Amino acid sequence: RRVLESTSTGRKIDEEEEKQFYKELSEKLERNEDFINAVQKTFDKYMWHFVDDQPQDLGLTTDVELAPKTPASEKIAKQMRKDGFKFVGPTIIYSFMTAVGMDNARLK
Repeated sequence: RRVLESTSTGRKIDEEEEKQFYKELSEKLERNEDFINAVQKTFDKYMWHFVDDQPQDLGLTTDVELAPKTPASEKIAKQMRKDGFKFVGPTIIYSFMTAVGMDNARLK
């Protein structure tokens, strides 16, 4: 029978306790994965509803200077702060929107 000693607590556990620990840990991780997937799907819907589920074309040309924010990113950041999000300003939201394809910031 193998006995292990915890490096953090010095407590000794046998193989059966170790198996039970990893079984419980695996179950918790599966529940967390389900939770994270649900939050991601919900967050996806939350963000895309601001642009009516359609990517926005900014219609940029070479003679237009790129702005660090847009009216849409200002509106979204303001609403997100009202909804309890922190550290969300219009520039961060604009960067996020561009990164995930919510708006098209390519020059024409």
